[in-house]
Amino acid sequence: MFGDHSLPTCVSIAVDDIDQDGNVDIVVGNINGTNSANILWNNGKRQFSEANFLQHNRSTTALAVVDLNGDTLPDIIIGNYNGPNQVAMNDGNRGFNLLNVPSIDETYRTSTIAIALLPNLPSEGAFGS
Repeated sequence: MFGDHSLPTCVSIAVDDIDQDGNVDIVVGNINGTNSANILWNNGKRQFSEANFLQHNRSTTALAVVDLNGDTLPDIIIGNYNGPNQVAMNDGNRGFNLLNVPSIDETYRTSTIAIALLPNLPSEGAFGS
């Protein structure tokens, strides 16, 4: 089985309390699988529930977690290798509104995401309300 490229391979991880329950959750980015961006929900007892699939059939190579719209909920930036990058806007109920991020070209080869926290952002956040 070692080296079987048909199985999902984790290449990126981000951690944050995504559902704001006081427990740190894990966001996992996979390549070579059908479920490429997943959230593992922490139940507070050293166990994680089944993954919440954010997207399918892409190779997620980079992840970042940050509140993009000023609602105090962590949103997820998803960098993909073979498709548009995306932003998963957190709805506060373990659900997400998935938005495609416009690309400069059609190569879709994201490998890194960097976040700069800027002081004095407008109250509606970077993406508005």
